[in-house]
Amino acid sequence: MRIGELSARTGVSVRALRCCEDQGLLAPRRNASGQRLYSAEHESVIATIRDLLDAGFCSSVIATLLRVVGGSASDDELERAFDAARRRLESEKQAIDRELDMLATLRGRWGLAPHVRVRGESGDHERITESSRPRY
Repeated sequence: MRIGELSARTGVSVRALRCCEDQGLLAPRRNASGQRLYSAEHESVIATIRDLLDAGFCSSVIATLLRVVGGSASDDELERAFDAARRRLESEKQAIDRELDMLATLRGRWGLAPHVRVRGESGDHERITESSRPRY
């Protein structure tokens, strides 16, 4: 099937399918005139990609997982691939945590108060409006 038919069958835009190909997530055959040709197997791959995207995985992790999930990988190979993906995500999480810690440190160093709401003089909690909401 051609790209338009795969798009219609999966609900994924032609542009997104081309993007998946550019990122190495899909590998369609090409006919003599260079047009992409997809098989029913590609529909299954698209469903897996959508599941992984919905789970929050980035395309590089998805590419790693697709190499073993779609093939005839052994349970050991699948386990190693999932463990590697987990290690990569944990590493990214640690990097984000370090950046958040640095932001907190800089906020304190520059005398910026944390964004907490306190009771006003009237005793009521301060009302948050769009104009009083902190801008980042």
